Amino acid sequence: VAEYFRVLGAKVLAFDKYFDPGKAGELGVELTDLKTLVAESDVVSLHLPVTPETRGIFRREHFDLLKDGAVFVNSARAALYDEQELAEALHSNRFSAYLDVYAREPLDPKHPFHSLPNVYVSSHIAGTNDVMYERMGLDAVNTLREYFETGVLRDSRERS
Repeated sequence: VAEYFRVLGAKVLAFDKYFDPGKAGELGVELTDLKTLVAESDVVSLHLPVTPETRGIFRREHFDLLKDGAVFVNSARAALYDEQELAEALHSNRFSAYLDVYAREPLDPKHPFHSLPNVYVSSHIAGTNDVMYERMGLDAVNTLREYFETGVLRDSRERS
């Protein structure tokens, strides 16, 4: 995502406590804290995995820091924030949200996101692209190769 924004000439900020600052520099990404990222960004796009440390990391205080006219994008996981808090913050109509993942899927037709004019919902399809299909194929081949070589079948998430 950073590469897409950089090509458009955007300054790219990122929050990731574990990302190598040298690598971030190579990618043209400036690491910062979460509050600064939210307050200074025109677009906030979530890409964190859900861990005990990241579950609910994005709170109402962060939604309140978003700039007027900002865009909040979540194609990662819904557990990174509270949907009710997001819906309440969106009622201000100060920013828009593009959401692809939800706490309960499919998204209930009566969910508040459907009635807000500044919310755009999709049905968990953000990762559906050629790159994803290639990764899935390579992962399947590597999983099978490892199984036939070692007799051990591991979850692909166990690999680094």
